[in-house]
Amino acid sequence: MELVRGIDSDSIRQHIVRGVLAICRDLGVRVIAEGIETREERDFFAAHGVTLMQGYFFAKPAFKSIPVLNAESFQT
Repeated sequence: MELVRGIDSDSIRQHIVRGVLAICRDLGVRVIAEGIETREERDFFAAHGVTLMQGYFFAKPAFKSIPVLNAESFQT
């Protein structure tokens, strides 16, 4: 989560994550962005093709099962 927190305003983190995402795309690896807490963090990952995300922005931790929501549910 250290790379996620504040990524919208940290160019070094952005470069690192863009590189990791490019490698994952090249290898056909699906990425799950964990620890998304703000709209800005969500927007960064969505803009870079990440469709699987979790974190407080979407829902607080729960012991019961919650429904799966797709990225389009949170488009602005």
